[in-house]
Amino acid sequence: LLPQDSNYPHILSLHVESLPVFCVQGKWPSMRDTFLTVVGCRQPSVDSLRWLKHELPDALKKQNLILISGAARGIDQAAHEMALICKVPT
Repeated sequence: LLPQDSNYPHILSLHVESLPVFCVQGKWPSMRDTFLTVVGCRQPSVDSLRWLKHELPDALKKQNLILISGAARGIDQAAHEMALICKVPT
């Protein structure tokens, strides 16, 4: 989605440095869905990655969450990969 598209998240368009492209795969989420955002460092510790890989799958599945992540290297990428492995929306 581009900032001028009607489905582009309005909240993002309010920022001066809005995302030039917003990607959605699968069903477009509604505001009734529950989201989990993951933001972290690009060079996470081994312990952080281990914790994420152990804790995130259960949280995503049990809470019926949709993961929102920038998919940047590091924690964001690991979270995005776990969501795809768990077959939950991202």
